[in-house]
Amino acid sequence: MSSSISDDVRNSYVAALKSAMDEDDSIVRDGLLQSLQMSSQGNQELDKLFIQVTSPAEATAHVHITERDSFRNHAADAMALSDFIKSIANAVKAQARSLSGNKRRSSRLLVTAIQPGSLDVVFEVPPLLIEKGEQSETFAADVDNTESVDLKALNAVTAVLSVASDLEDDSLKSKLSPMPLETRRALKGIARTVDRANWDIEGDISTFTGHDTKIKLSGEGALRLNGVLTSMPEPEEAETLTGYIDGYRRSDGKLYLRKEIDSKKSSAVEVNTPNLIQLVSQYAVNGKTKYSLSVLKSEVSDELGAVIKTKRILESITPVKEAKQDTLPI
Repeated sequence: MSSSISDDVRNSYVAALKSAMDEDDSIVRDGLLQSLQMSSQGNQELDKLFIQVTSPAEATAHVHITERDSFRNHAADAMALSDFIKSIANAVKAQARSLSGNKRRSSRLLVTAIQPGSLDVVFEVPPLLIEKGEQSETFAADVDNTESVDLKALNAVTAVLSVASDLEDDSLKSKLSPMPLETRRALKGIARTVDRANWDIEGDISTFTGHDTKIKLSGEGALRLNGVLTSMPEPEEAETLTGYIDGYRRSDGKLYLRKEIDSKKSSAVEVNTPNLIQLVSQYAVNGKTKYSLSVLKSEVSDELGAVIKTKRILESITPVKEAKQDTLPI
């Protein structure tokens, strides 16, 4: 049997597997799955699909939250817990995107339970199932005892938390430095939430291949992590904008740019140097000309790592030559 299969065969096989797994009678279910597994023998792609669909989650993380000096057991502040879960998800998503070459991707991290013990939040990295027409970059990652980018990202994020809690480990900054800005901002949100809520975090990540990794973030570790992240400057980013000048206020030193000539919203760009001030003053007279702007963008985040302010400084501006449309003779 050829190892390459069509989308129709793949989808039919997955549908049959899911139907078999939904069978209530365990004897019938096992018989159906055994039959489907035997039918795939000799086809590497179908074998991998069988493992992906029938296997448990790629990894499960149990995060135990203990509130220090509290009379409450098995409880946590609802808002703090919400911020903590959101920051964990954002950190893992940003790190996974970076590991996959900055490709757009949705978050795959799940919360499957919140239960006593002291308070136990259960996160899950589900098995990755390749959908119809999707390129199988990580197709073998979840079945060949190697990690998917989502599990790698979860391990990277939790490793930073554990390093921060080991006050004798001086590698924290070196581990944070290569991480993308979005990951570091989310980590800051985790640190500040844990510090403000007066929590200690412990737990573990278990993979279906049998590998276990410990998780820890102490109150002292949260303070240390926040301090190191705060000391790391957020880099400026080069950005190119195109649009129409909506106005220029020399007193504020800002021009306002619309993406389209009839757009109601505009973005502010600071103009600081004398030559650019003179140039923008001339260009602002004509609001129907499209311009290309090179700017330096910097962002300010709040205490939980969310961006609350974006600042852009003009580096250069040039008119855009728009293609003329040919007219047909009448």
